[in-house]
Amino acid sequence: MGNDPYLSGKLAAQTVSGIQEAGIIASVKQFIGNEQEYDRNPSDASEQPGVTIPAVSSNIDDKTIHEL
Repeated sequence: MGNDPYLSGKLAAQTVSGIQEAGIIASVKQFIGNEQEYDRNPSDASEQPGVTIPAVSSNIDDKTIHEL
């Protein structure tokens, strides 16, 4: 939902409340640094046979991870 942890928490809480009001069990999970892989693949690459998409390093150093 974004990089702002406070806003993301508020939005997630509202989303879960809305889902649960419909009688559905909601589960929330978050992966630190997951946004590093956002939109890393061309949209049509999976439709082209023989196209190889290189891996992307999502390593985060200790200082950065503690700031997140």
